[in-house]
Amino acid sequence: MGCFKILVLLNIFWLTTYTTAYIRPIIGVVAQKSSGGHGDTGIPADYIKWIESAGGGVVPIRDKESEEYYEKMFKYTNGVLLPGGGVDLFTSGYANVSRYFYEMALKAYDKGDYYPVWGTCLGFQELSALTAGVLVTTNASVWDKSLPLNLTEDYKESLMFGNLPDDVKNYLMKDNVTPNFHSYGVTVQTYNSNSRLKTFFKVLSTNVASNGKEFLSTVEAHKYPVYGIQWHPEKSNFLWNSRYTGLVHDFQSIRVSQHFANFFISEARKNKHKFPSVEMEAKAMINNYPVWYTADSTFEEMYFFNYTIN
Repeated sequence: MGCFKILVLLNIFWLTTYTTAYIRPIIGVVAQKSSGGHGDTGIPADYIKWIESAGGGVVPIRDKESEEYYEKMFKYTNGVLLPGGGVDLFTSGYANVSRYFYEMALKAYDKGDYYPVWGTCLGFQELSALTAGVLVTTNASVWDKSLPLNLTEDYKESLMFGNLPDDVKNYLMKDNVTPNFHSYGVTVQTYNSNSRLKTFFKVLSTNVASNGKEFLSTVEAHKYPVYGIQWHPEKSNFLWNSRYTGLVHDFQSIRVSQHFANFFISEARKNKHKFPSVEMEAKAMINNYPVWYTADSTFEEMYFFNYTIN
């Protein structure tokens, strides 16, 4: 057999074996209880679009499912995103699902399996609660306001910020490019007084709330691929609700948003998780569900799910 034919066969083998992991990373996004009337749980569409903008696919992770279901979803996906919202950090279905994936990701990493966990806004607060074991959020409101980040010295030694392109770093430090929509946060004072938070997370940036309290706006785990942000990169690109005047859709904001979408998906490409078959993957994808226009809510578009869907 000629060398060219051997190379062709090797390429076919590589593509059939690793395409799902490296070319088409799939992210699980955790759903939460919905009050919109269209389903029992939901996911805002801007998170889905944000992931897809960087080349990722999305599988919704429903609550009130079996432990076996979550173990399978962990094996079938390449990372998980805990989105923002407004549910209880300990008693909600969202909290329960987040705990499963958080614990599985840490155990997997200790065994050599790299599975990134990303928390945005409520998702970051959930990661903080899971790490500390107690409620660590307090009133630290910043609503409908975009801000620059106050970078800490630790940002230079992080995966998330350590190799920032110069333009992205300048935008983050000088321009209003990080949208904030939160009533609570983890303050610097709380972080410094909680040994479990300090041991697990390094602080990459802070900001100041409307009440003057300094809160953590970006964190990264010291050891694990766990990332938390209090701000919303996905809103710069994909939320156009006219009631919000603090959203900025300029070039700088879009550049920053896309950079971090690319970063998260690049992290997800570091493992070889995949569905057992193309058919199972297709059945699980979020593309199976319609998008609802929900302009009367905080979000413009939502995906909804019912507990009865198998």
